Amino acid sequence: MVQGEIRVVPLSEAGQAERACPCMTEGPVPWAQALDACRRWMAEHAGRTVDGLHLEDAGQVVAHVYYTASEEALIPYRVEPGVAVVHCEWVQRRHQGKGYARTLCHSLARHAAAQGYKGILVAATDDEQCMHHRHFECRGYRILAVAGPMHLLYLPLTQATVDVQPLPLRIAPRRSPPVEVIVFTGGFCPFEAATGQLAVDVAREFGRRVALTAVPASRRALDQYGVASGVYVNGTRMPGGEPEEAIRRAIREALERAEGR
Repeated sequence: MVQGEIRVVPLSEAGQAERACPCMTEGPVPWAQALDACRRWMAEHAGRTVDGLHLEDAGQVVAHVYYTASEEALIPYRVEPGVAVVHCEWVQRRHQGKGYARTLCHSLARHAAAQGYKGILVAATDDEQCMHHRHFECRGYRILAVAGPMHLLYLPLTQATVDVQPLPLRIAPRRSPPVEVIVFTGGFCPFEAATGQLAVDVAREFGRRVALTAVPASRRALDQYGVASGVYVNGTRMPGGEPEEAIRRAIREALERAEGR
């Protein structure tokens, strides 16, 4: 689609994966290593584990929507086959208010319909800054379920309803030493990838007092753990984007509890 200098292009188009994650290029890149790793992952998995659309303004990628088929989606839900699952949508702040999110939404619906998807599912949030559920509701998505901050929404294309069930988390809390740190690696999100990279380095500082498991993000991981992203310290998930010292503190506090101090 072309509108003057505005262009929507598939992630699979040559060179687009190397320009992925415009959320990280609005200013100085805070997690350059994580961004590079995610772009490599995108290049390797584009068209299979992840699809998407980029919106270019004057040749610069300034917005994106990333999605995949429900059979490959790495979200903690079991979704019936043939549904497109949105993982992430973002418009750079300086370009918000121009209608770019709506343009991407309409483009995604056309692409998904052309690819034969029954509808589009999204796990939105109550965070005003990121994937807020109201942004999708105003475009015709309807709420299926709400669990804490997560809002599951669906946009029908050829099928009015969708069968979707939450997966149980299969990472049990621990109380005895060593502290268990499970890190899911890979994926498209630099925000989470940076936390994972830091968590691996910090966990190694504690030697044998910490049992570190690094798990590549995949459907196999989802089936085994019920999740395929994030960092878990003794069964508790760390928020994405946590700084190094926060991760170190979380492990240290878990050690103190496990060792009875």
